[in-house]
Amino acid sequence: GYGVVKKRDLTGSSVSVTGADLAEVPVTNAAQALAGKAAGVNIVSQNGAPGAEVNITVRGGTSITQSTTPIYIIDGFQSEDGLKNIDVNDIKTIDILKDASTTAIYGARGSNGVVLITTKSGSQGTSSISYDFQYSINSLARRPELLNSQEYLTQMKEADPTFTDVNIRELISNGVWDGVSSTDWYDVAFNASPASRHTVTFQGANDKGSYFLSLNNLYDNGIIREDRDTYKRLSVMLNADYKIKPWLKVGTTANYANYTSLSLIHI
Repeated sequence: GYGVVKKRDLTGSSVSVTGADLAEVPVTNAAQALAGKAAGVNIVSQNGAPGAEVNITVRGGTSITQSTTPIYIIDGFQSEDGLKNIDVNDIKTIDILKDASTTAIYGARGSNGVVLITTKSGSQGTSSISYDFQYSINSLARRPELLNSQEYLTQMKEADPTFTDVNIRELISNGVWDGVSSTDWYDVAFNASPASRHTVTFQGANDKGSYFLSLNNLYDNGIIREDRDTYKRLSVMLNADYKIKPWLKVGTTANYANYTSLSLIHI
């Protein structure tokens, strides 16, 4: 940024969400967990596949032809991938700057808003190792009620007077319909599928320095029956610093992610 502004001196609005609030939601993308938790921020997934890109828009669409993507600042460094490669368990806070203060700090780049992500670091006290496991079942939240075969034929007769029992017998003789079966295509196309997340963290701190190491393994299967959209991600994050001298402190912030998005389409 081009300047520093204290939060209490901000002239515009901002939104802050803690990592604890995000970790409660069983999603594959941290941006999806942010949905509904930040006022004035629209979060829309490009499609329903696991690991799909998520579009974040601050204060609505501000341009028809230009990008409306906000700036993502992760621990002080700008990132082009946004929240895609960060596990929700590694996030301490997310602050979203929405108004005039963004351009005061970041110039014209901040015209679409700024998403400030602060990741976790080692806490003072005894070193600790923790393991977190999350398991969920994905399914369709809502589905329309479909007509059965008899209801559909009744509707066809009411809509088209020329459609008679002769046409029905032709459907049966041609093998299109057996005269009895009713198919709910939602049952044919979709079914419940599992998703899981494993997280192992090592952390500690003292008067000389601190460290936080996180290992995350994420697996999500699509809800399409037989034709699977599988998303796998392995990520590693390291935050560490050490005070060599009272006037010299060194540290590192590293994040590695390897993800696989596999779509199996059977025609």
